[in-house]
Amino acid sequence: MKIKLFVLALAACLAMGCATVPLADEAMDLSAKKFIPNENKANIYIFRKKAFFASGVLFPVRVDGRTIGSIAPGTYFMAEVETGEHSITISAPQNTHTIKMVPVIGNSYFFSVKIKANHNTPRATFKSVSEANGKKKVNKSKRARGNF
Repeated sequence: MKIKLFVLALAACLAMGCATVPLADEAMDLSAKKFIPNENKANIYIFRKKAFFASGVLFPVRVDGRTIGSIAPGTYFMAEVETGEHSITISAPQNTHTIKMVPVIGNSYFFSVKIKANHNTPRATFKSVSEANGKKKVNKSKRARGNF
C-alpha cells in the first residue's frame, strides 16, 4: 500500500512539471550578462537555480515594493537601481522575505533564491552570493521578462 501511494505521489509530482515564465528577448539577456551597470546605476541580479523541489511553483519578486515578476527555476531578473536604500522581497505560500541594501553605483549585486520545505509547503528566502558565483549562476540561467 505504501509503495502504491509513493508511486502515485511521484507520478503527480512529475506530471506537474516545471513552472515557466515569459522570457526576455535574447538581446536583453545577453546585455544583462555583460554585467556592466549603466551610468549612475547599480545592477541587482536575482536568480533561481534549477531544482526538483517546488519546481512547479512561481515566487513573486518585488524591488522597492514594485512587482517585477515571478521567478521560475533556471531564470533570473536584473533590476537597475540608483543610489539609496532598496528592498528586495520574495513571497511564498508560507512566508515573505525582504532584504534591504544600499548599493554602490557601478557595482552589481547577486542574490540567490533559496527554497526550503516547511511541512511540504515551500518557503522562500534570498542569500547574497559573491560576484564570481553570481555571474556563473546567471550565465547558466535565462532572463525572465520583468516589469522593472
